[in-house]
Amino acid sequence: MPFYGRGWTGVASGNNGLYQKAGSAAKGTYEAGIEDYKVLKTAPGKVFVHPVTKQSWKFDGSTFWSYDTPEVIQTKVDYAKQKGLGGVFSWSFDGDTSNTELTRAMNKVRQ
Repeated sequence: MPFYGRGWTGVASGNNGLYQKAGSAAKGTYEAGIEDYKVLKTAPGKVFVHPVTKQSWKFDGSTFWSYDTPEVIQTKVDYAKQKGLGGVFSWSFDGDTSNTELTRAMNKVRQ
């Protein structure tokens, strides 16, 4: 599970930015178009959840970020449990918040 998001700027405001054209990659701390969850959590904008895919995105009227929230991770954990999978993982935990929000959500696969 990614502890980062992918973002674009210059996004049209229709449909809260979803499925709209973008001008370029959004400014990221380390690389254009990529930002840690710990930064995105407090970034400007409103969080939306797609009714079918259950994926979240944040949109501030121009910048669009797609990333996993604790709720999205819970959906993925529930899927892993339902399918009898052995667990879930993340490549790198450094994008998590200081109180390990995403890591704690992932740990619910064991409960």
